[in-house]
Amino acid sequence: MFAKNDEEKRSWLWRIVSSVSTIVIILIVAFFLTKMFRSNPLEGSWQDEESGMIMTVKGKTTVYVSWPEQFDDSQVKVPMEYSMDKDTKTFTLNVEDTDLDAVVKKAGDSIDEAELRDAADSVATTYDYSVEAGQLTLTDREYGDQMILDRQ
Repeated sequence: MFAKNDEEKRSWLWRIVSSVSTIVIILIVAFFLTKMFRSNPLEGSWQDEESGMIMTVKGKTTVYVSWPEQFDDSQVKVPMEYSMDKDTKTFTLNVEDTDLDAVVKKAGDSIDEAELRDAADSVATTYDYSVEAGQLTLTDREYGDQMILDRQ
C-alpha cells in the first residue's frame, strides 16, 4: 500500500510508526501512574446513609458538608478546610466561625444557627480514613466512632 516495492521506504515508515506508538504508550502509562500516586483518593462526593450527610471534597483544602435531611432539603453547604496525610491515612476537618456565620446569613431564617453549629462541630475532628470499593470509612481518632460514606 505505502511504498509498494521500495523496501527502504517501508522500513523507514515502520520505524516511524513503531517509535510514535512507543512514545504514546509511555505517555499513557506515565499519566496513569501520576494519577494513581498523586491524586486525592477522597476527591468527589460522599454520602452517609445513616445521617444523610453529604461531603463533597474539592481541591486540596476545601470540603463542603451538607445535611439535606436535617435541614429540610435546603441548599446549606458548610465550607470546611481539610488536611490529609496519605502516609498515615489521616483526614482532619476544621470549621471556621466566619464560614458558619456566612452560611447562616445567606440562608436567612430557614435554618437554626445553633443546630448548624452543632452539626458542623460534630464532624470537625481528625479521622483515620480507608477507601475501598466506593466506600469511605472515617474512624474518629479520639473516640473510635465510624462513619461509612458511599461515593455518589
